[in-house]
Amino acid sequence: MPEFGRLHPLLVHLPIGILLLAALFDGLSRQPRWSQLAPAVGLMYRIGAATAILSCLSGWALADSGEYEAITLSRHRWLGVATTAVSLAACILPRRGWWGALCVVLLALTGHLGGSMTHGPDYLFPQSNTPPDLSSIQPHSLAYAELVAPILQSRCTTCHGPSKQKGGLRLDTPEWITKGGKNGPVLIAGDASKSRLLQRCLLPLNDEEHMPPKQKSQPDALELKLIEWWINAGADFQKSMLALNAPEDLMRAIQQNSGPAKAPALTDENPPPAPPHVVAQLQSCGLSVRPLSAGSNYLQVGFYNCPQPHDSIFALLELLAPQLRVLHLSGCQIPDTAWPRLGKMKKVHSLHLSHTNLTDKGLTPLSGMTALQKLNLSCTSVGADGLIAVPGWPDLRQIYLYQTPAARGDWRALQTRFPLAKLDSGGYLLPFLPGDTLRLKG
Repeated sequence: MPEFGRLHPLLVHLPIGILLLAALFDGLSRQPRWSQLAPAVGLMYRIGAATAILSCLSGWALADSGEYEAITLSRHRWLGVATTAVSLAACILPRRGWWGALCVVLLALTGHLGGSMTHGPDYLFPQSNTPPDLSSIQPHSLAYAELVAPILQSRCTTCHGPSKQKGGLRLDTPEWITKGGKNGPVLIAGDASKSRLLQRCLLPLNDEEHMPPKQKSQPDALELKLIEWWINAGADFQKSMLALNAPEDLMRAIQQNSGPAKAPALTDENPPPAPPHVVAQLQSCGLSVRPLSAGSNYLQVGFYNCPQPHDSIFALLELLAPQLRVLHLSGCQIPDTAWPRLGKMKKVHSLHLSHTNLTDKGLTPLSGMTALQKLNLSCTSVGADGLIAVPGWPDLRQIYLYQTPAARGDWRALQTRFPLAKLDSGGYLLPFLPGDTLRLKG
């Protein structure tokens, strides 16, 4: 019987479509122009009623999974039964039009409750999911009630709260968190590395087991760091941060990054203009040298037409260190002598090195890029160990690691090393939209 319940998401769409179409045909057939539709109306109502019965039976079996809030489930269940009864009435009783109209109303109410159980109570009218405000956190603040609970409320309770308990898991009260879900405890006090509450969040975004689902609002790096600290500190639901010996650097990070993780400002005092003759020489070598924005002396440089740059080009580029903010080297074969030169670019905040010959050894000289915030290493041979070994980079916020040796098991160590960075492993699958076109090749 539970296996039959899994057919409910499939079966439930049949009566919805058929009964809605039956009501539409019923109304149209009353007009002389569409009278030829009348013979089909009765058959459609009978098919709709039959599939509604199957939907009710499968839904009743699915309800035994225990993943849904009781009141919403009960209302959805009995509205489904009422819809089925009214569809049967439309088959056999006179004044079919009124029964059909009532059936449409009941379908809408039943579907709304079903969507609320499956996708969350704000499914029909989504509300902005703002990150928790941690700006008022002080050493005497309660670690769970004022720090952890707001994060879980913002990121997790849509699927693991009072209205829905995916996997039998609720994360809205200490008792439910401690109990865990169908697969056992999700919290191992004192050991965040074994707590699935955190493990699933640290998986790559495109991993099937990553939580929250990638279409949902994601916790930022600081929030994950706070949950990790709380678990390692004993996952106490009553003590303050002071009692749990919250480290000073954690408190400082909370005050500096309350709410969404705030990246450092990309611009400060405008530097002097770049030497025109240096810009001209670089452009003559095929480099793109452009202002970062209108009225700014900061520059973005791209090696788009220079796939095999000589060291002399990097010697020239060194002269633009005070102005250089964004550097695109993707697809280049970079000489070994260039890495120390790049490390002197202390103003660069965005560095793109995908499809280059960069190795773990080449990363170390780049530690001098102290303002770095975005680092694209996709399709290089750089691994997690090489990244972790690099000193510095305190403001790094994004690391792209698509098709690199960095594996799923390295994610936790990388997130610990770069707590404010978002790790991106790529591999996205985009949905096919009705407006998209296809080119078929034989």
